[in-house]
Amino acid sequence: KSRDFCECVQIWTHLIFVITTLYQAGNLVEDVPNPPKYTRDPNDDYLVALAISAEVDAIVSDNNHLLELKTLQANGREIQILTSSQFYAFLTRSGLIET
Repeated sequence: KSRDFCECVQIWTHLIFVITTLYQAGNLVEDVPNPPKYTRDPNDDYLVALAISAEVDAIVSDNNHLLELKTLQANGREIQILTSSQFYAFLTRSGLIET
């Protein structure tokens, strides 16, 4: 089903709200020097190291090297790796955004 312009604007408005809320609630963490190897792409390893350092619940990415991991176990916690579509579905189910 194709969306009309108004639907697209509404979706983007909700996404901007969610992103702004996440940004305001987020914590800045220092880069992890020389992160260990987590993925097949060494350029992605710093993201995983930052996620572990920040004790996040999930990484949202459409990067195949990250998505291959599915979940991470670190410091007794599980970190989910979600696609942007999965994250959007989660936000919708949670009532944080409306479709």
